[in-house]
Amino acid sequence: MSQALKELEDISELLKEKLKILNDIYDLTYEQNKQIKDNDIDGFLRNVDRRQIRMDRIHNNDEKLNNLINNLKIGYNISNIEDLNNDEVQLINQLKEEIKGVANQAYGIDIENNTIFKEKLKEVKEKAVGAKKGKKLTSKYYPKQTQFQGYFIDNKK
Repeated sequence: MSQALKELEDISELLKEKLKILNDIYDLTYEQNKQIKDNDIDGFLRNVDRRQIRMDRIHNNDEKLNNLINNLKIGYNISNIEDLNNDEVQLINQLKEEIKGVANQAYGIDIENNTIFKEKLKEVKEKAVGAKKGKKLTSKYYPKQTQFQGYFIDNKK
């Protein structure tokens, strides 16, 4: 069972790392919320890139976790790691709950960010349509003078 304990400890370490990365994502998402409200597009885009890097790290972390959990299940012929009934399993469950909480908080802010972003995009579209209408109106009242005759310069003289 000592090999199982080592594998459970590895799983809990990966979950701790995932929680840390998710906290970073939460912080970046919260920062993006402020940047959207302050119209700081450059800062927002920088944080999008930084956030994507962390999301890729979580993806790699999840692959490692799945491999460890599957190997543990196969090696000990169990359907769920809770069947091992160990203190480390309790820690793993606690970490999973913390991860769900942080992920849900970040998701909530992300939804708010999307809503604000869509509103700002709608405002920009309305301004663009208004500018286009203004251009049409201006061209109706002040049409460009068309040139009917060409001017030719004779350089030989």
